[in-house]
Amino acid sequence: NGPYTSLWFNAPDLPWASAQECARAAHEALGAEVLCYLDQPEEPWLILRVVEGEAERVDERNLDDF
Repeated sequence: NGPYTSLWFNAPDLPWASAQECARAAHEALGAEVLCYLDQPEEPWLILRVVEGEAERVDERNLDDF
């Protein structure tokens, strides 16, 4: 119910070495902002945000419309 669409991969082999690589590839291919969970159980609120070719770690609790 928000401005984002979700993708979830459940496969033993993927073409990317990490979720971060996948996020960067998706941003490049789609030309859109990408948010990606970093798989850090101790800090599950941290996500990678890729927008306008730049990547940064952000706290999802501080994002508007998330």
